[in-house]
Amino acid sequence: RILSSISFRILTWIVILGLPLGYVVTGFFPFGAALIGLVVFYCIRGFVTPLLKDVLNAQCGSDVRATVLSVRSMIIRIGFAIVGPSIGWIEGRYSFSIALLGAFCFFFVAMLISGYFFLKHKDSAV
Repeated sequence: RILSSISFRILTWIVILGLPLGYVVTGFFPFGAALIGLVVFYCIRGFVTPLLKDVLNAQCGSDVRATVLSVRSMIIRIGFAIVGPSIGWIEGRYSFSIALLGAFCFFFVAMLISGYFFLKHKDSAV
């Protein structure tokens, strides 16, 4: 339903900007705004997973689909296993806000790079 009302490109940019901004809102805004930011963050996450799985299902053959989905899941988990302790270390050394700002920077750059290739491939595949 969301894809029928918003273009794929706009939806991709909402994800690229919205998810990393959740870290900034949580770290630098008062509790009420941070709570709203977290709700928006999890709403975006809630529609990103089925959206990406739908794109993968459309782009991958059935012979490699399970492997691609498993590798995607593994990369996400390894990424958070690396980033999570790093955020904790920064928080212990500096502050919670600075740690979340670092998380924003990391995820924003990673999502810009991924989004570039994702949109480039999506546009060439259509």
